[in-house]
Parts: sequence; C-alpha cells; structure tokens
Amino acid sequence: MLASIPSITEIAMAALLPHQKMSVQVSKGDIKITLDGKTVLTKAERINFLKEKFEGKIAFLEIKDLQKNVVELKKRVENAQILVIMDREIDKAGSFITEDLINYFDQLLIRIKKAVETSAKLGYEKIILTTDHGFLLMPLPHKTDILESIPSSPETFIGKRFAIGKPPQIQGAISLSNENLEYLPENTWAIFPIGISQFPRPGPKEQFIHGGISPQECFIGILECTPKKKMKGQKVRIKVSLPSIISSAIFIVSIKPIIQQISDLPRTVIIELLEQDRIILRSEPTQVYDKEESLTLKLPRIPKEIEVKIKDYETEEVLFRKTMKVSLEGYDELL
Repeated sequence: MLASIPSITEIAMAALLPHQKMSVQVSKGDIKITLDGKTVLTKAERINFLKEKFEGKIAFLEIKDLQKNVVELKKRVENAQILVIMDREIDKAGSFITEDLINYFDQLLIRIKKAVETSAKLGYEKIILTTDHGFLLMPLPHKTDILESIPSSPETFIGKRFAIGKPPQIQGAISLSNENLEYLPENTWAIFPIGISQFPRPGPKEQFIHGGISPQECFIGILECTPKKKMKGQKVRIKVSLPSIISSAIFIVSIKPIIQQISDLPRTVIIELLEQDRIILRSEPTQVYDKEESLTLKLPRIPKEIEVKIKDYETEEVLFRKTMKVSLEGYDELL
C-alpha cells in the first residue's frame, strides 16, 4: 500500500510504512491507527515504528538539517542503511501562504533537488521521493458546496472532506465499506463528498484542500533516482599556519581542513623538515578532517634555515612547502 484514503496525514502517512496489517478504528469520536498492532497516529510513533522495524539501521533528518555542518551530517547518518528525509513545508505553504503560492512551490522543488543531491553524496545508491497525499489547489475565492451536517457520534470521526466509522448516508456523498477499505473493522464505513463539496466544519476556507477522493489527492506520484555511479568525494584541502620566523627550537604548525563538498574525505598528512634537501625531522601521520590540528615540532639541530614540507601520507603528494629563516639566539647549533 503506497497511500490510502481518507488522504489525511494520520492515515495516508501510516499507509506508507512497511507493514502486514493496517487498522483504523474510531473510539469516542477520535481515530486510532495501528500497523501490525503498534499505534502509529503521530509522527513520533511512526519514527519509533521504523526504528524497531530496521533495528537501528535507519536515520532520520528534516530537509532543513541538510544545511548543517558536513561533518555533523555524516555523523548523524553513520552506519544507516536507510535515510528518511522529511518535510512539511508544502503542507504549511498551502495552509498559510495566500499569495504567490505557485512560485513558492518552485522554491520548495529546489530544496528537494538539493536533498536528492546530498543523499547521493552521502553514498545512498537509491533515492525515492514520495508523499502521503496530493492536494487540490483552488483559486480564491472559490465556491464550495456545503453538504448536510453529520451529527457528532462517539462512533464517527468527521472531517471536512470525509467521515469514517458509522456516519449516516448523506446526499451528495458516496460510501465505501470495509470491503473497499480493508483497514476498517467490520460494520464500519467511510463517506466522501462528491467533487469539491464538503461537510460543514469550523475553520476558514483554504486554497489547499485535501482529505477527499479526487485523483489529484489519491494518485500518489513516486520518483526513484539512481545515481549513475556512487559518488566518491575528494580528500579535504588544507590551510597551513606557521610563525613568520622560527625563533624557538620548539614551534607549532597548525593545519586547518577546508571542506568544500559534503562528500569530502579525511586526509592523513605528515610534516617533513629539511635542511639543504636533507630530511632532519619527519612527523608521525596525522589525520585532518573535522577540526584544526596543531602539531608541535622540535628541531633536532639549529640550521640557518629550513624547508617545511607537508605531504599526503598515502600518495606522497606535496600539499604545502615553505622555506623559513631560523633565528635562535643563545642556542647551541648542535642542540
């Protein structure tokens, strides 16, 4: 089941989750939704359901989280075979933005595109885009036929565009039984207004209406993206800070990582000090990735000048080199 009617978040979002049996029951005028016996009415409950289903091999992000620091983002999805990225901005836009809504949707599509690109850079080889329901976007002012009111009942849950449980038969609405909606218990049913009609409920008119059975709401689009090849990042670049002149036998070399893409990888470096092209000191390998590294070096002897060379430990590529004056008053040159 990809989604389900009524196309409200509580029901349709639950239908997206992997399950064997879905159940929707009405009690005291409210709905209770379970998947395989577990309650999944709220977002938190749906997340917990997935965590149990995939035993910790799943991570969750909001689409806005993709703006976070690259290193933090990688840590949050570490070892996660499945990444779920969620966003409610389209729902919010339809409910609260009354002007230039179509142009705003274009901005949201750009965010979704970036989310797909980021997912690929994080190493995910299949990216699926879907939603819990569609919607009807109506120009304002629009005329909506109001049907007969449905009396309140502890056995019926009522919305503007549907009623579920044991609602009465209403002229201008169609009825679907538990044989049509398999998640309903026996002797219960749902009714839906025809077209864009609705049942009388409190609240303002909206451009953005859903909860019914229109094709726009119930035919859920699914887009599957497969990167042509697994995206592999480059090693981080580095920025080196040195004193202007070496005035002590012990000095510090600072190496700051420069991360340009979310897919950038750690780099292991070594520092060599050379006197007249002869190595007089070689540091231990140091990994540079998510923070600045400060290495303390001690000159084994005091030459007039030295060359500081920083190399990639694995490839021997020279990343940085600089010749520096050494001026140490009061030190023995054979220190």
